[in-house]
Amino acid sequence: MNIRRGRNPFYGHAALVHFVSDLGQSHASRGEGLVMVGDLSQPRGGLMSNSRRIHQNGLDADIWFQFAVSAAAIRDTENQPDPPSMLAANGEELGPLWGDDQKALLKAAADDPRVDRIFVNPAIKRGLCSSEPDPAWLRKLRPWFGHDAPFHVRLRCPHDSTACEQQASIPAGDGCAELDWWFSVEARTPAKRSAPRAEPVMPAACRPLLLIN
Repeated sequence: MNIRRGRNPFYGHAALVHFVSDLGQSHASRGEGLVMVGDLSQPRGGLMSNSRRIHQNGLDADIWFQFAVSAAAIRDTENQPDPPSMLAANGEELGPLWGDDQKALLKAAADDPRVDRIFVNPAIKRGLCSSEPDPAWLRKLRPWFGHDAPFHVRLRCPHDSTACEQQASIPAGDGCAELDWWFSVEARTPAKRSAPRAEPVMPAACRPLLLIN
């Protein structure tokens, strides 16, 4: 269930809607509580109300690691703080809120063939790399700062969406050996930009949709 309805972010490609529904049903069959969904996309795509550059094409979704005890509890989250981080206070290890249900939810998403990649905090992936006896499923987990309370799912281009441009393939391997950089001083030092980042060019097919009142 979506927890930020006031931002109107719960639109997506049919493939994404089906994925979210299937993920919720998968969790319901093995654990308690309801899966909480964050941003999908705006009704016609484009920039979100908070100017995020992602979530524009209906194939991205934020899934919270924390579960809701009831639908009423989700409705009450609109003006509440975001669900808590899964990390320890030092930000480098899994915290006390992380458990088997969180791992199972993340693995269910990663095992879904519709999913291209999942952005998750480097500390979460490192914790899984050290505890999983068979880490092959971790390949789709791509480290990115933030993403310690929700994880970000990106689907592959649907077969019937010929204008969709698929991202480059994920490198081979589980990605565990490359995690050290994310905990280095270099990684934690904000990069200085010499010039503003150029705005991407809007695809011609999108322009008429975004001009509709």
